[in-house]
Amino acid sequence: MPISFLQGAALRPINHLLRSADWARKALGEHAGKAAEVRLASITLRMRVSASGELDPLEADAQPDVRIELPAAALSSLPASSAELLSQARIEGDAGFAETIARIARHLRPDIGGALSPVMGQALAHRAERGLEQLLNNAQDGARRLEQNLREYAAETRAPTVARAEFAAFTESLQEVQDALHKLAQRAEKL
Repeated sequence: MPISFLQGAALRPINHLLRSADWARKALGEHAGKAAEVRLASITLRMRVSASGELDPLEADAQPDVRIELPAAALSSLPASSAELLSQARIEGDAGFAETIARIARHLRPDIGGALSPVMGQALAHRAERGLEQLLNNAQDGARRLEQNLREYAAETRAPTVARAEFAAFTESLQEVQDALHKLAQRAEKL
């Protein structure tokens, strides 16, 4: 599967959000033709701003105007907001373009209630949206507490840890000892 297809698939939901926010498309449209690369752990999303203010996949050989690298810890720590996540990012390149991307990331949100209201009515859609927000908040809180508990456990127990290579070497030497004992037992039986 070509990278441009995967990049396009990743950009579809972002473009869907942009279509519902004229202010965001207008802000991006001022940077038409510019390219950005966003990295999070081993995931890289490369995009170019179109004249309409939407995002297209960036060609493999093209150089981005902005590089944004988010820390891998962002996946596990689930920052409470995109502003918190962006404060941890390392940004290189065109400062104006980077600030526009950051502003859009801070303020662009899906309108879940608006999407659900034609199906289930406005009041129920509003309740569903609030319930989903609460569920996300609870998941983030739970992840933070788990991380904190694991850190405390590791600090208090100070349990010894062994590298995989050391463990493999120990296992191999243990197997050699077992083999030697087995051979010795066979010799003893012959006597």
